[in-house]
Amino acid sequence: MTKSQLVYEKNLNHGKIKVTIGICIRNEEKTIKRTMESIIRQDFPHELMEVIIVDDGSEDNTLQVVLDFAREMHMNVRVFHSSWKGLGPARNQVVTNARGDYIIWVDGGTVLPRDHVRKQIEFMERHPNIGIAKARCAALEEKNIVSILEDLQYRAYDFRYSGKVNSFVLGTCGATYRTRAIREIGGFDNSFKGSGEDFDVECRMREKGWLLYRTSAIFFREHLRTWKSIWNEGLKYGYGGCYTIRKYKWKVLKRLLLSILDGLINAKTAYVLTRRKIAFLLIFHHAFKKLAWFFGFLKYHLECLTLRGN
Repeated sequence: MTKSQLVYEKNLNHGKIKVTIGICIRNEEKTIKRTMESIIRQDFPHELMEVIIVDDGSEDNTLQVVLDFAREMHMNVRVFHSSWKGLGPARNQVVTNARGDYIIWVDGGTVLPRDHVRKQIEFMERHPNIGIAKARCAALEEKNIVSILEDLQYRAYDFRYSGKVNSFVLGTCGATYRTRAIREIGGFDNSFKGSGEDFDVECRMREKGWLLYRTSAIFFREHLRTWKSIWNEGLKYGYGGCYTIRKYKWKVLKRLLLSILDGLINAKTAYVLTRRKIAFLLIFHHAFKKLAWFFGFLKYHLECLTLRGN
């Protein structure tokens, strides 16, 4: 399949939909079950909810797991499937088809507390000038030193960037978008395939005068557990970041320069918040991530040089 195809649709309610749960996934067979279960358990009226799932070329059993859950859900559901197209196009599939006033983005491996949707929608209804409201991320489990450090990093960022956010990248997972706002800026840039689509959207939202905010609501996710997975994620972000730099140049480079000290600041912040001495390993943790990002960035440019040489 080269285009996203609608492979399943359930319309229980043809009336007003308040919120769209947008799920863009690829190869999440092992993690999507808990995500779907947490959506089913939401205390927000199910007749006011819809779920749009975009399976972006999974090579495992993700699509079948999703379809099994979709058939059991008592809310409107649409499932799209295609060969891999990337995050930008996948998220635009949700934006284009959303009937809700708001889109709550949920990734594979994310678990929403029972009151998550209700809290986020109540917040957005009270603040009509906010385009994006991001909830706070917490760990599902702390299984080893890597997942502990990942959780401490999120805690530090949550403390440092609360309320109105002017520069920090919020990210899509756990974020609630006002549908009118994301459509006003033309949706996501389809050129962003692997990463950077969140930074791009947030920049354009601010340019249009929309506010970005971090709320008190919480969502849970399964943090990375190995140094190899952290390295691979950093490579992906560095590789994808090349297009972001081409588009925004000094705005991105300024952010990268400012982030050099994040490891030290996060370590101090996390220790003050938790009194756990392991927090000081965030200095190494951050440096490791930045090194992986640099190698991903370098990999992209080496591939470009090779293509030009051919």
